[in-house]
Amino acid sequence: MSDWAGRWRPIEVRVGNLQPPLPHEVPLRMRDYSLDLRARWPEATATLSDLTLELLAFAEGRFLTIHPFSDFNGRTIRLFLRELLRRLDFPRVILEPDTDAGRAAYFAAL
Repeated sequence: MSDWAGRWRPIEVRVGNLQPPLPHEVPLRMRDYSLDLRARWPEATATLSDLTLELLAFAEGRFLTIHPFSDFNGRTIRLFLRELLRRLDFPRVILEPDTDAGRAAYFAAL
């Protein structure tokens, strides 16, 4: 196993046009992210509504803007989204685009 696996990224990164937070800010941003998710969860999951979809979009978008790991951030958030969908009793959905057009639309949406 790599020595960086499961650890917050120790380096400054740039993801396309996105400048994620500096490495020393990642732990605080991830703590705030988890607290935000926890605060949103009860109302967003009480009934299926726009808030439910907003929660899922928030979960993915905020995580990816923080970009907490040196690698595998996309895979990590897809796994996390699968777990959120399971907890919401949603049917299984494909979270990774499998065509060039699908990937382009996915990255444009991000």
